[in-house]
Amino acid sequence: MGKKSSRKAIENLQSIAILFGLLILGLVFILASLLLNSHNEILVTMLRDVGFVFTPVAAISLIYRQFVEKPRSSELENIIEHKLQDTLELQFNRLVKPHERFKCYSNRAEINFHSFFSSAENCIDILVTNLQSLQMHLDLFAEMSQNGVKVRILAINPTHEFLKKRFNELSFKKIRHFREEMVTALRNVWSHIEKISNPASFEIRVYENTPTIMIFRCDNDLIISFILRQGRAREYLHIRFNSLGSQSLDETARCFVDHFEVLFSESQKIYFDDEDELVVVESNKIL
Repeated sequence: MGKKSSRKAIENLQSIAILFGLLILGLVFILASLLLNSHNEILVTMLRDVGFVFTPVAAISLIYRQFVEKPRSSELENIIEHKLQDTLELQFNRLVKPHERFKCYSNRAEINFHSFFSSAENCIDILVTNLQSLQMHLDLFAEMSQNGVKVRILAINPTHEFLKKRFNELSFKKIRHFREEMVTALRNVWSHIEKISNPASFEIRVYENTPTIMIFRCDNDLIISFILRQGRAREYLHIRFNSLGSQSLDETARCFVDHFEVLFSESQKIYFDDEDELVVVESNKIL
C-alpha cells in the first residue's frame, strides 16, 4: 500500500507539472505576441493563437484536477478500500480463524446452558428427544417468554417407534418407564405454559420424524449434538456455532435452522386433558 501511494503521488505531481508548464508556455506565447513587431504579423498571430489555446486549456485542466477529479478520486478510493477491507476480513474470519466461529464440547455437562439461554433477546428454539435434561431451565423459559422471547420446544412423540429400536441399541430395559418419564417431562413443560399470561410465546410440540440431531438455538447462536449408535447424545460431542455478534447466523449453520423450521411446521401440538392425560392435537390421540 505504501509503494502504491507513493507512485500515485509522483504521477499526480507529474501531471500537475505538465499542466502548469503548458499554462506558463501559453502565457509566454501571448506575451511574446504583444511584444513582437507588428510587421511579423504571421508569427504574432501564430503565437497569440497558440497561447490562447494552451492557457485556458491548461488552467481549466488544473482547476478540474484539483477541485473536482482529485476529491472524487479520493472518495472512490476510500469506498473501494473499505469494500476490499471488509471482503478480506470476511474471508479471513472464514478461513484463518475458525476457532473463533466454532467451539467444541466433549459432552453436554461442559456447557453452561443457563447462561446460554439467558442471553436470548428474540428466540429460543430447542429440538431434543427427551425433555428430562431441560427441567431445570423451565422457570427460566417461562420468565424469558414473559419478557418477549419466543420459546419453541420440539420433543419426539413418546409413542414413536424409534424409541423401541433406540432402547435396544443402548441395551436399556423397561421402555415403558422411559416413556412415562418423557410424558412427565412434557407435563412439566405444559404446566409452566399454563401459568404464564402469554402462552403463545411458549410452545411445546412433538414430532414424528426419526431424530438425527439435537439443536439448541439462542438468537444467532447455535449448539448441536448428534444421535450416535454407541450412546446418548448428551455424552458426546457438542458443537457451538458462534455468530460473534453478527446480525445473522453463519451460513454454515443455516441448514440446522432450516431443519428445525421444517420439523416445527410438521410437528403436532399437545395438551393435557382434565384427567392429566397427554393428547396429541392433530391426531386427537390420548397417550
